[in-house]
Amino acid sequence: MKKIISFIATVVLCATFSITANAASGITPEEQQILDLLKAGVVVEGKTVTLDSSYLVQAENYLAQDGVSVTAAQKGEIVTQIEAAKKVVVDNKVTNLKTIDKKIQDQILVNAQAAGKVIGVTISADYASKVITVKDPNGKVILTASKTIKNTGDDYTSTLALSAAIALLLTGAGIFAVRKGLFVRG
Repeated sequence: MKKIISFIATVVLCATFSITANAASGITPEEQQILDLLKAGVVVEGKTVTLDSSYLVQAENYLAQDGVSVTAAQKGEIVTQIEAAKKVVVDNKVTNLKTIDKKIQDQILVNAQAAGKVIGVTISADYASKVITVKDPNGKVILTASKTIKNTGDDYTSTLALSAAIALLLTGAGIFAVRKGLFVRG
């Protein structure tokens, strides 16, 4: 009898410990290419201009979530918008994203919004309160970025760069969700 009870207890324990775990899907190759492009920054007059690492980490965390994936076609559109934003930075000789002209910020915001639109992410900027808000396709706030700016002038560069990065990542996430059928119409 002890052998039977031991056998049953062993089977129950094995069954308990063999339950599969579901982890986040991770970063796809397309998403990694976008992240690498964002991390690389851009060289302006011999100086490499990059996004704040905290923004990159947030973008990477978003892309690593289940239900978030970027297709090759979406990646192409997002990369086009990133390259356009980088061109704006280079053409305007922006060497510090913390001290950027409002006109240039607006140009970068347009690129960020276009990139976000690819995956259903919306980006809005409230210049009066110096807050940028990024929302997923369901309207949930993914990121609210605010920057306290001294009276030395407007500085939305870091915030816009972060918003662009997040928009790109969210675009990928939305595409993945659509591909996996996570948005079911009822």
